[in-house]
Formats: sequence, C-alpha cells, structure tokens
Amino acid sequence: MMVFFDELLGFSGRFHPLLVHLPIGILLLAFVMAIIAQFKGGAMYLPAIKLSLFLGTIAAIVAALSGYLLSRNGGYEEDVLSYHKWLGIVVALSSLLLWFLYRKESSAAFRFWLFFLVVIMIGVTGHYGGTLTHGKGYFVEAMPVALKKLFKTEEDKEEVLIVQNAQEAEAYNGIIQPILKQRCQSCHGQKKQEGGLALDTKENLLKGGENGTVLHANDSKKSELYARLVLPEGHKKRMPPKGRTPITPDQIRLIAWWIDQGANFDKKVREIPQTEEIAHLLKKLETGEKDTPSVLYADLPAAPALPKDKIDAWQAKGIKIIQVAKDNN
Repeated sequence: MMVFFDELLGFSGRFHPLLVHLPIGILLLAFVMAIIAQFKGGAMYLPAIKLSLFLGTIAAIVAALSGYLLSRNGGYEEDVLSYHKWLGIVVALSSLLLWFLYRKESSAAFRFWLFFLVVIMIGVTGHYGGTLTHGKGYFVEAMPVALKKLFKTEEDKEEVLIVQNAQEAEAYNGIIQPILKQRCQSCHGQKKQEGGLALDTKENLLKGGENGTVLHANDSKKSELYARLVLPEGHKKRMPPKGRTPITPDQIRLIAWWIDQGANFDKKVREIPQTEEIAHLLKKLETGEKDTPSVLYADLPAAPALPKDKIDAWQAKGIKIIQVAKDNN
C-alpha cells in the first residue's frame, strides 16, 4: 500500500508543468486589474481582484506542492532547484498575503507595490523553472547574435576544446568525454538526466537511458549516441536540441570513429587505427583550429541500379544517359 501511495505521489508531480501555468495567468490578470484600479480609480475591479487573488493563491499552492512532488524524482541541478522551489513558495505565500490585504482594503499603495514585487518574483521563478527544463543559458543561447554582442553575454563566446599531444591522450578520457561534457552534459550529466540518460561516466554511458543502450561498439550506425547527432535539423530527436550549442561536424566524426573502432575506454589515441582524415582532425585539436564549414549527413541508402531495359528504352527515344559517379548517391 505504501509503495502504491509513493508511486501515486510521484505521478501527481508530473502534473506540475500543467498546473504551474494556472497561477501565473490568474495572478497576472489580477495585476492588470490592479493597475487599472490604482491609476484610474477603478474601484469596480476590486471584487474581481479579490476573487482572482483567491483563486491564484490556491493555484500557486497546488503548483508548489506538485513541484515538490516532481522534485523528489531527482535528476535536477540542486542549486537551481532550490531557488525555483523557495521562490515558488514565496510567491504562493505572498499571494495569500495580497488576498488578505485586498480583502481588508488596507493601504492601496502598499498592496499595489507588493503586487508588483510578486509579479517580478513570478518572472524570476519561471526563469529558474526554464533553466531546470532546458539547462543553464537556455534564454541567451537563442538570442540573436546582434543582441548577444550588444549585451556582451558570455554565452556568445565559443568554447574551444584543445588537447595537447592528442595522439598520447586516452581516446575516451582525453577526446570523447571532453566533447560530451562540452556539448551534452548540461542535459545528460550528473545533475540532470533527461530521458534517464547520463553521459558523464563510463558506467552511465554503457548503461544508457530509459530507451535502452545508446552505445554499440564497432557500429556507430546502431548507436543512438551517434545517430541522434546526424538527424536532419529540426528533427525532434536531433541532439543537441534546437536552441542549444550544436556539436560540430569534426566532433561528430571523432565520436563515430571512436565507436567504430570498438568504443574502447582505456586505449590511447595512437593505439587505435586512424584514417588520414581522423588523424588530421585529431591534429586540429592540438591548436583549437575551427571546423571547416561543412554539412554532415546521416548515412544515405544506396541508390538502386536502373534496369538495363529502361536505359535502353530511354536511349532509343534519344535520351542521353551518362554515368557521373560510381557507387555514389
């Protein structure tokens, strides 16, 4: 019985993303009416403000409780979660205080500016909620480049991965893990594991996530770790998702190379077979040289051969057919 009750509480927490929008909408509506009442003397709005505050307070308390239940599932960055949780509680209690002040018809100026402060807290609380869901920097990452430069945000500075003497580095610890840490672990790391997947350790990488393993040694095509990286832009399963700093084509090629060569966690780079292209990419890591702009496509299916009778028929009609490439799409 206790197990069922605990599971029920965990399930109830899943409603938090839905419930959290109710107090936001109700309280903001009440604030708009409070602005009108404050500056245009709209006393007729007071009953509606009181009702909205009452409903908004109840919704805020329910949202805070569901948020707490959701947080028990884990997988969230503790400091951000703490800010979001306590700000949510403060918003709920402040809304209750506001309802009491409007009900007692206390100082109009005091309750208005308290209301203004509550609205600010709603915005900050929502920001931390977005950070929990989308990761730190989610807001700035999607900002137009011109605005990033205008506000001189740190996020517009591209991180450069430099590996001294790449051939002597361990392939996983020195090359692959730093790439995963740089591009993937804001959502799949120690503090947050979307889809139950963490990529911060060998053990977690081998364990996979809710949908099973993501790594198939010697076969990058079957490995979700690689396959998700080369999906078309805009695909809902493409990683990193839209709005996050994309992984570079060179980094994707290195991940595919590591997987196809056995996904070894102990060997040094020089101990693993390398094509000329891979050796060049590894050399670039030593200087931090940027990728050459290119498009990386997922493996395309082989083009079917044209039936000879059709070719002959087209040529008989005067259509000239010329082979421009062999074994190539």
